[in-house]
Amino acid sequence: MTRACGAWARRRPETLILGDQLDTDMTLGLRHGLLAVLTLTGEVTPAHLAASAVRPDVVVAHPGSCWRCCGRRGPRWSDDGGPRAGNRVGTAPMPHFATDIRTVPNMLTLGRIGLLAVGVICYFQGYIGTGLVFGALAGVTDYLDGSIARRTGQVTYLGAILDQFSDLMLEATLLLLLVEHPLGPPPWVLLVYLFREFWATTIRRFMAAHGIDIKSSFLGKLKTNFIGWGFVPWFVYVTDFIPVLSLPAHILGMVGLYGGLAIGYASGWQYTRQFVAGYDQLKST
Repeated sequence: MTRACGAWARRRPETLILGDQLDTDMTLGLRHGLLAVLTLTGEVTPAHLAASAVRPDVVVAHPGSCWRCCGRRGPRWSDDGGPRAGNRVGTAPMPHFATDIRTVPNMLTLGRIGLLAVGVICYFQGYIGTGLVFGALAGVTDYLDGSIARRTGQVTYLGAILDQFSDLMLEATLLLLLVEHPLGPPPWVLLVYLFREFWATTIRRFMAAHGIDIKSSFLGKLKTNFIGWGFVPWFVYVTDFIPVLSLPAHILGMVGLYGGLAIGYASGWQYTRQFVAGYDQLKST
């Protein structure tokens, strides 16, 4: 692959490299001066892209978009040998905050933060049912922003950052509210949750700074769903919102929260194994 990239680099005006991996396809293409086009059809997500030190020239939602953004004659190049910024039409370009913040997916993500804030205020004001509804709506929007971004070609670095922030804010805030309630889980649950999050965030940031991507796993996504939806029945239990459902709600809440923590540590172990392998790779180079 390295030899091929070196050969193709002699015909840069007509050549680009299309791939779905940051640490192989994109790294090789950028190293040899090719136009590096990343497609988001593989394991790379906007969150990985935002955290990675590898910066593709163009990001597209699917390979078909590459034809539109680069044209029939291949990418145009500026006089100094670099790709023109105009070639990035229809892609997720390098960040422009004022534009990215106004995209529909990012507005949805900001709305999730707002819904959470309103739900917490309602909860403390005694409007428990209203607070639960707003909290549930905040969780539902988590399924919409990413999907809309990929379908409409509005994948942005800012979206990845906001999505990570809102997920952690939602989980940590609701868990803190539960822990302080007399019928909630013991305080050590919050510490166990935060330890895993701090560790995963630290090693992923470190490896991203060295050009190595620690990919999200299915278990990591499953953890988020278990914990997120486990909050709903647990709040139904601690607030006695529906007395006849208090016992089954308590059971469902414990399954969601404790099961999510267990799954989270399993995914954390996967991330740690990737970290160790990547660290050894850094030591050998």
